[in-house]
Amino acid sequence: LIMGIETDFTQGGTDLYFANQKEDGTYGLLQNMGKVINSAADEGMPQLLSDTKTLLFSSIGYSSYGNYDIYVSYRLDDTWKKWSEPINLGNKVNSDGFEGSSFYDETSETLYFTRILEGKSSIGRVKIPKKLMMKN
Repeated sequence: LIMGIETDFTQGGTDLYFANQKEDGTYGLLQNMGKVINSAADEGMPQLLSDTKTLLFSSIGYSSYGNYDIYVSYRLDDTWKKWSEPINLGNKVNSDGFEGSSFYDETSETLYFTRILEGKSSIGRVKIPKKLMMKN
């Protein structure tokens, strides 16, 4: 389980946290995903892909084209706290407006997302080959 929340222990605003599912179906305590993923600003709207290593999320805390941008990061070990530096998905996805609530459809190899630009909301759609999105 991965979610964006703000607590007394966040790096800045909203941070990404995870909790592992136990054998009985309940979840353990939420744990902060660390300083590589979480900036001094806000992170949220995560999607973990089926490989359980590829994480999409939105942030305003990294070099961006404008407001919230969509990033990808890769889990480096089994602790869920070591991640690659977030990679901005570029100007085919991100603009000087808001991009968030992303969903990558692995079957159609299409990234869907919300865009708010100049006060107008739309649904963005960009084809991204699975071999580029997921490292494995």
